[in-house]
Amino acid sequence: MALYDLVDKGDRYELQVEVPGIEKEKMDIKATRHSVEISGKHSEKTEEKGKRYLYTERLYRSFYRNVPVPEEIVPSKVAAKVENGILRLELPKKVPTRKEDEETRVDVK
Repeated sequence: MALYDLVDKGDRYELQVEVPGIEKEKMDIKATRHSVEISGKHSEKTEEKGKRYLYTERLYRSFYRNVPVPEEIVPSKVAAKVENGILRLELPKKVPTRKEDEETRVDVK
């Protein structure tokens, strides 16, 4: 299972998913208005056939995550990039959340 963080940036969500060892060509990302589906496959050991392993711990399997989003997004504007084993997706909101000022001065009448 791929671990992820979902951050609300006001006008968009930022989704960060751990995908160590997975090449971007082996990932499949599908966005809908209410969720993002991410699947991928770790590279197989095909180039290492013939080796006699004494011990192996590395996993070579596929993963799948369906990440729901609290507010509707625009699937056609979703952007993704992979860097240092982290898949980063920008999920633009259909209706951006208005950011509240941290401090507002209130006049006494």
